[in-house]
Parts: sequence; C-alpha cells; structure tokens
Amino acid sequence: MTMTDLMGLHPSIQNRARAEHSVIRDITHAALKLGATIALRDEEDSFRKVDDWYDLKARMHDTESQALRFTFPAGTFAVEETRLCLYLVYGNDGPDVVSDYGGGITSDRTGASLEAVEGWFEPVWQKAVADSGRKFGIAV
Repeated sequence: MTMTDLMGLHPSIQNRARAEHSVIRDITHAALKLGATIALRDEEDSFRKVDDWYDLKARMHDTESQALRFTFPAGTFAVEETRLCLYLVYGNDGPDVVSDYGGGITSDRTGASLEAVEGWFEPVWQKAVADSGRKFGIAV
C-alpha cells in the first residue's frame, strides 16, 4: 500500500495501516542490524527475497495476510542459521499485525536455541507495538 493509496482512505484506516508499517519496520530494522536476510510469502505460497525495508513496504498489503521470514546467520542465536517466521494479518487494530510467530533452525543438527531467538524477538516486538500504539493513538 503506497502513501497515495492511503490518502484516499478514512483517517482511522490510514492510522491503522501506518501503525502496521511502524511495527514491521521496527522489527525489520532490528533483524537487519543482526545481519538477517528477509523473505516474504503471500498467496503464491513461496518465499521471495526482500532487499530492504522499502522493498518490504512496497509488498506489504498485497494480500490480507503474509508470512515474513528472517534468516539469521550462523552464530547469531545458534551454531546453525536460525529462522524466525512472523505471520502478518492486516486490517485488525494496527499494532497487532503480528498474529503469530515461530522459529527454527535450517538443518537437522542440534545446537540451535529457539529460546534465544524468541528471547531477542519478544522485547523487540513488544517495544514496536507499544511505540506504534503511542505514536498513532491506538490502545494496545
């Protein structure tokens, strides 16, 4: 959804979409700082690489829901690469755009710590939601 698309919508819907973008932007920037690569899945049911926040923002809202996958380099949270997948649902209250999440490793070997990736993600997510709610006047 572009800013031009937003301009024609009711102000409350504009606010909600901006809050969704704010939450995803903050999480994405935090993941990129750790060297993560990003992929987005929509109705085609295949992940497509995303180059940066602007590329991701252009693809958001293509469908009612999408999955956003971060792949963190080996050594960030575990010996192997670690993945975190966020399930995004658009059109709720804005800051609650992340409806679910899950993590894992990219190989069958042991040593990865799901708790480590969740331990990183949860405070980043909670801060993004609180900041977005405050910024756009949406109760969270």
